[in-house]
Amino acid sequence: MRKKTIIVALILLIIFVLTIFSIAYYTGKNIANNIDIKIVPEGRIEHISGTVVTLAFQVQFINNGDIDTTEFSADYKIFINGIHVGNGHLPWISIPKKSYITAKTTITTDLVKLGKALITNLLQGNLYINVTITGTGHIKVLPGIIIDKEFNKTQLLRFLFS
Repeated sequence: MRKKTIIVALILLIIFVLTIFSIAYYTGKNIANNIDIKIVPEGRIEHISGTVVTLAFQVQFINNGDIDTTEFSADYKIFINGIHVGNGHLPWISIPKKSYITAKTTITTDLVKLGKALITNLLQGNLYINVTITGTGHIKVLPGIIIDKEFNKTQLLRFLFS
């Protein structure tokens, strides 16, 4: 009789744990579907020295859902007119429901590499620069359970001197 009770208790415990993980996974997927990004359409040229330039712009990570995102991070690549100029990382943060956080992204890149993108724009008579961010957002729903969300956004950005 005691063996049966232990077996039934173990089965119930396994079902309970699987249910908790299933709910956490479903909730994480729901949160991921409600996360979006936006590139703020104005940036700054913060520093130019020799062949190096430092650019800064802002990225908004938006939670359109009804659930607070308590642990979110992101890793992304930055392209200017299709040329890869740097990478970004957002450390673990919280995004309240129906809200957003704004992260300043600063990249230092080779002026020659950036110059190719700028020359292409100027030849086309365009004073704005296409900035594309591609990457992955990470939502931690439980210890050991992280849901990833891919993103890819392009925005015409006007860079001003600081």
